[in-house]
Amino acid sequence: RGTMGYMGLAPPKVIWPVVKADAERALALDDRLAGAHAVLGLAVLFYDWDWPAAKRSLDQAITLDPDDAPTHHWYAHYWMVQGDMEKGLEYSRRAVELAPVDMLIRGHEIYFLFFTGRHDQLVEGCLQAAEVDSTHYIVATCRGFGRLLEGRLPEAIAELEVAAERSGGSSLPVMDLGMAYAAAGRREDAARAIADLNERDDRQGYSVSGKVAMIHIMLGETEQAFEWLERAYVERDPMMLFLTTFPVFDGLRADPRFEDLVRRVGLP
Repeated sequence: RGTMGYMGLAPPKVIWPVVKADAERALALDDRLAGAHAVLGLAVLFYDWDWPAAKRSLDQAITLDPDDAPTHHWYAHYWMVQGDMEKGLEYSRRAVELAPVDMLIRGHEIYFLFFTGRHDQLVEGCLQAAEVDSTHYIVATCRGFGRLLEGRLPEAIAELEVAAERSGGSSLPVMDLGMAYAAAGRREDAARAIADLNERDDRQGYSVSGKVAMIHIMLGETEQAFEWLERAYVERDPMMLFLTTFPVFDGLRADPRFEDLVRRVGLP
């Protein structure tokens, strides 16, 4: 359930209270359950937006089980929120070392490498991921990101289209593709990606507001972007945690509305 929450596969206000309550019940029975501390930290991070409490739970989880890959993966999110991408990448890489065949954990490292512009390391990450499962959508996403860093938009879009097709129920590759369409000036295609995300929201209850906002930003549609970011704030969309670290938000940072949003989320 925690994975469903941070990937936006369920409404945050539905999934996170359940995740948190389950973890607290487990800890009431045995407070040395590392997994329960980790899940509690994740829920507090993504739903309560209580950074010190999240760190305490994640620290306790790592103390009890220093070799648990999901805990390191979730701790990487914590450091992203804190704006320390180097620390986040360190924990993300450790998670990959502990669970080398987990493609979602590998995917998180790939996003770190992309957002920090580490092209050569990203290429190496693509090769390693392909050795695990060359048909997984994460591999196509990784290749697409590599092309984006190289400024090869048509090739990037082709790879990201494959990723979106292969991803099944995940909305994240649809966002990636929509942003690439927008960057290429393919406004109608970007609009279709937005419509796809909204359909997933209507049909499956996904949390898509933050993702839709990011496509609008790439389209230069500032007013629409802020409308969707406000919805994301109310919904406690997981993308709100990355306002200060994702480069896509750079174009909004000078706007007082963005500063106010960051303040309300409580980001460092």
